[in-house]
Amino acid sequence: MVRLNSVSAVGVRERRVDGAGSHFGAHVPPPLSTALNVLLAEFASLPGAASIAALEGAQLLLERMLCTGGPWRDGCSPSGACRFVATADGMLAVNLPRHSDWELLAAWLEADADGTWSWPRLNQAVRERATQSLVERARLLGLAVAATRNALEGCGHSGICSLSMAHPSIVVDGDPLGDCRNLKPKPGPPLVLDLSALWAGPLCGHLLWLCGGRVIKVESTERPDGARFGNADFHALLNQGKRSVALDFGAPGDLALLRGLVEKADIVIESSRPRALRQLGIKAEEWVRRRAGRTWISITGYGRDGVGADRIAFGDDAGVAAGLADLMRAATGTYQFAGDAIADPLTGVEAARAAWLSWLGGGSRLISLSLAGVAGSMLARQIDESGSDALIGSARRWWRAARLGRATEGLERRAPSAPVSDSGADTVAVLQELNGPC
Repeated sequence: MVRLNSVSAVGVRERRVDGAGSHFGAHVPPPLSTALNVLLAEFASLPGAASIAALEGAQLLLERMLCTGGPWRDGCSPSGACRFVATADGMLAVNLPRHSDWELLAAWLEADADGTWSWPRLNQAVRERATQSLVERARLLGLAVAATRNALEGCGHSGICSLSMAHPSIVVDGDPLGDCRNLKPKPGPPLVLDLSALWAGPLCGHLLWLCGGRVIKVESTERPDGARFGNADFHALLNQGKRSVALDFGAPGDLALLRGLVEKADIVIESSRPRALRQLGIKAEEWVRRRAGRTWISITGYGRDGVGADRIAFGDDAGVAAGLADLMRAATGTYQFAGDAIADPLTGVEAARAAWLSWLGGGSRLISLSLAGVAGSMLARQIDESGSDALIGSARRWWRAARLGRATEGLERRAPSAPVSDSGADTVAVLQELNGPC
């Protein structure tokens, strides 16, 4: 067993990183918790990040389930929005979390618009269609659809793809990320502007807040963070301690205020498709170069450039695209979801580590992280460290526990330690404090 020493806010303890157990109690850890524990230990070793040592990989991977509860269902994500459907030549994960997604199904499948869509009707409609064409048409319409890797590429040992993926934190602009040697704490906390929504980006902002960052959450008045309308406890965990600004991105005056806030920030976190902010006149590459020391964190489904820049993804389908459904098939005999939107918490932790490391190292970087890329890299990392047979075995044990309703057994549910602002509650105060026009 491998142990890494970590320093927490309450002293020194040992973090288990072999996936065999947890300091929170006996439980069967979910897939990739070992790799995430290693990443957390690396993060916690950075100057000013000792608070990260109190976190556990399995706890973060299943945090939303700890808040919402609910049974684990065969072939269905815990949220119920993403399911596997069989095509003529493979298997797709189709994620339909928004009402507007269901309205696009007729166009996606070139079907009559009459009638109400349901999962049985969707299953029937894709059964004789080719996987590749379905994925491409979904991309054009903005639907979150991913093929299992077996369907398009073929896989290696025991059905798990042999992934050849870059490091999950890809520096698009600026010097490569260094390591933690010779880094020293910086005077004063960074000002973090969190423009993201849902899970990965807000988790990144939350972890930077735990490290002492001053985090401002910025939302559109017309389209606030969708997580506000989900589980209140989960939203509170990810957004506690953040000051809230709400602006109308379509109004020239508010757009000027938004640009002013972006100019003041040391770290920006955003999770939109690149073209969205460019249309608002905010260009990450130019922002990074205008003032030394800045770090821009870009979280996407499949990357900032090329065809992937236009693809929508959420945590469940991105994990499937990374090969995690193939891991679960090797472990269980059927395609299943490896955790709850697993690419989200993996990416949130990696994004925060990269942001903190960049800030300590002088910044001036645009760092791109994709949900599918991070999940794939973490899968490859755990295969390299423990071997595919051991990973398959751990996934099989976890799946059995999940089916018995014990997916979160033994894990401690974190409680917020700071208040959560209503959307826009701090707008005037923040603008006055940062000397912006009000």
